[in-house]
Amino acid sequence: MSVKQEEVSSSSPFDVADTFTDVTFDVEGKQLHFSKHLLQMSSPVFDRMFTSDFKEKESSVIPLPGKTYQAMDTFLRQLHPAHCWKPITDGDLEALLQLADEYQVKHVQERCQKFMEAQISTSYITCVLLYLRLCDKHKFEQTRTKAIESLASQGRVKTWESCDEFKQLTLSTKYDLVRARCLRLDR
Repeated sequence: MSVKQEEVSSSSPFDVADTFTDVTFDVEGKQLHFSKHLLQMSSPVFDRMFTSDFKEKESSVIPLPGKTYQAMDTFLRQLHPAHCWKPITDGDLEALLQLADEYQVKHVQERCQKFMEAQISTSYITCVLLYLRLCDKHKFEQTRTKAIESLASQGRVKTWESCDEFKQLTLSTKYDLVRARCLRLDR
């Protein structure tokens, strides 16, 4: 792939303002243009931000320190009806869930949960451990149970312990996982 093709394929549909954009996010020195109305319809946090006495109400450019351009682009694609078909990936999942929680966007949380559920049965152990950690963090109990069942049926505790994702699980989740594995072996 030539450099020119890489530049085109990595650009965001929100890099350029159009007649429907009325807010610009400044993220990592780059700008993402979007519609306040779409943000307000998707998020009670953005709705309050743009209708209450917050400085963002009158601002046309909103700096987002601590956020990454890639994560915000992926998040905005989930909100925009014309650009929401960018598939969620394992690499986007954690940042996307964090933004969905921060801005209280339920449909993005649900898409992430559905993505994990669809991937559990075909993913490598490290990915399922990631899903399990994220399910714990975001209280996706049904998906958490599926992840535990999947892990209990495949792999050994020593294999899990060698993964960084396993080390980040809570003690309670580790207990549930090891217990499920033991019960499976007891059959």
